[in-house]
Amino acid sequence: MKKKCIILTISLFALLLILNNYAPAQTTEEPPLTKEQIEAFRSAKIVRLGIKQSYGEAEGASFPFEKLIRKVFEGYTQCEVVGLYSPEYDLTIKINATGRAISRDYEGWINMTPNPPKRAIWTCYTGAALSGSIEFEIEGLPPYTGTFSQTASPPYVISDVVRRKPSKAPFKKLSYRYVSTLLEMAGEIYGIDFIIATHSERMGLAEGMSSWSVDFWGAAKEALMKIGDRAVEPMIAALNDEDKSVRRFAVEVLGKMKDPRAVEPLIVLLNDESEKVRMKVVEVLGEFKDPRAVEPLIRVLNDESVKVRMLAAEVLGEMGDPRAVEFLISSLRDEKPEVRVKAVEALAKIGHPSALEFLTAVLGDEKPEVRLKVVEIFGEMKDPRTVVPLIETLEDKSNKVRVASVKALGQMKDPRAAEYLIAKFKTRSKSLREAVIGALSEFKDTRTIELLIATLDDKNWLMRWRAAEVLGNIKDPRVFEPLIAYLKDEKNMFIKGGEVAKNILGNIEDPRVIEPLIAALKDADKGDQWWIVSTLKGLTGQDFDKNHEEWQKWWEENKEVFLKPKEEEKEEEKGKRGKIRK
Repeated sequence: MKKKCIILTISLFALLLILNNYAPAQTTEEPPLTKEQIEAFRSAKIVRLGIKQSYGEAEGASFPFEKLIRKVFEGYTQCEVVGLYSPEYDLTIKINATGRAISRDYEGWINMTPNPPKRAIWTCYTGAALSGSIEFEIEGLPPYTGTFSQTASPPYVISDVVRRKPSKAPFKKLSYRYVSTLLEMAGEIYGIDFIIATHSERMGLAEGMSSWSVDFWGAAKEALMKIGDRAVEPMIAALNDEDKSVRRFAVEVLGKMKDPRAVEPLIVLLNDESEKVRMKVVEVLGEFKDPRAVEPLIRVLNDESVKVRMLAAEVLGEMGDPRAVEFLISSLRDEKPEVRVKAVEALAKIGHPSALEFLTAVLGDEKPEVRLKVVEIFGEMKDPRTVVPLIETLEDKSNKVRVASVKALGQMKDPRAAEYLIAKFKTRSKSLREAVIGALSEFKDTRTIELLIATLDDKNWLMRWRAAEVLGNIKDPRVFEPLIAYLKDEKNMFIKGGEVAKNILGNIEDPRVIEPLIAALKDADKGDQWWIVSTLKGLTGQDFDKNHEEWQKWWEENKEVFLKPKEEEKEEEKGKRGKIRK
């Protein structure tokens, strides 16, 4: 047995050695072209262009392939682009594209004024598909071919009856993928600098193409991501381009690549003269979450641009590094309130214990939006140490801040806040009173229940409704009779129905709720009817579906049994038990 184990171990070890020797090496992907092909393509001065495109039923549809090729090759390579039948050429580019319109049937109403509207169905070509190939060809060499495919699916809902013909299908939405394929192929021939140059203002690639919604930015990013590791160093070099559009594009692409080699060069670019470039660098460094970026980002909290400072605070909060706490606390005194708000959010995300004292002090900030943000964060934190500051904020000058304080105290459910919330219900502010009702629903003590029951007679219908809704969620026998009276009151008729039944009576498991539920079934919409019927089934064991008349008839015949006082039921039960003993 031991001999067999030794042989098996040796065999497995040998197999691992063999697999290790034959395992593919972790190297970067090789370019798809040979050196000979690249040199031949680059040396071409005259490009012959052949385009073949068909779109089935969509007669007249076409893509601006020729316009795009001319912009790309004449703008960057200085090549002359000629027609397919030109006798003089060095390089042939062939584009074959097939498209089709995609339809969907939509149902809607036709306005038949003065007659009533009529329901109708329209077939609209609201989707499209495109696929094809791009081929670079020089006689005597293998062709270089790339393929593309893209579909725009029809939406489920449209706002107007449009695109009734196949030719009106949204083909213009499909330019992204073939542009990406073209840029990727040209980048392999002319170098990655070619793709980068498409974003330079000098090249003006997007000029005259706006009607086609060509996303050159996205297409170029996709092309570079496909090229992969070989694109990293050229993109880092592009961070020093004189064109700010190219620098910003390079930053975004490096952010997608997530290559650690880019971190240090990106940090240097935090001093770029362009605000938009600095903002993009801050955003990308935040995505890297590299510890090397924390201190440089801390310095950016003093940037001259408000937008950059805001973004730096936000990113430092997302990174969660405690080294930033001290400096974010300093940003609580920034001259711009929007920066102070971002600093508050960042400190809350980092969650450092020392930050709470400074956040509490911000409740005295001169700007209500800053105080509001602190109050909202305190509500999310649910820290008992914030209860007293929040109670004090109930007297804030801003009604929005007072409302937020009420909601925050309700979230915390601290009994110390109950009496202060009850006192705030006397205010004239409807929004504040409504917030108090919602907050008190979390306490469920005698004082709050009494206040909510009293509010069922409030002059304002919304206050009555909110109080009823909250009481419906309190499983306390004291609330049932007031709720029934509320539903029967004529002044509440206009807000009756299935929604009321669902929100107010939904959590009450008492047979006395059957009658108001049956009454609500009559005028409820389909969704609420389903809920009401389901509840009635559970309470009664009966099933009359959505038939209000049948439910009403059954209830008149059986309500005495269901509404029998509990004392009578107990006596009957005792009698039954006595008979069984005999």
